[in-house]
Amino acid sequence: MSSYLLSVYNPAGSHEREFGPYPNAADMEAAFARTAEFNEFLQNSGTLVFAAGLSAPTLGVTVAPDGALIDGPAFHAESYLGGFWIIRAADFDVATRIAAQAAVACGGKVEVRQMESPED
Repeated sequence: MSSYLLSVYNPAGSHEREFGPYPNAADMEAAFARTAEFNEFLQNSGTLVFAAGLSAPTLGVTVAPDGALIDGPAFHAESYLGGFWIIRAADFDVATRIAAQAAVACGGKVEVRQMESPED
């Protein structure tokens, strides 16, 4: 079994909108419900290692090698990391199938990357 990072990306600026990346409250609540069901599936199947949503990138701080603190994200892009899952899966194909379920649940793109670790 290997570990995989499933990263959820939101469009830039969506953290400033009332319903985030969703067009309205109903769509946001539906995505939250689907994601809760997906999280329960991961927990019950023993696949989930850890999951978390992240605060808005504007609330972050970037720390430079000299120790300087810079308000905001390290770089500006079309999208930002909004949350993630760390899962255990038999192989990359299984991980991508699980990521497809994650994308449907949260209604956004999910990137899959295998984690490099001495355990794998």
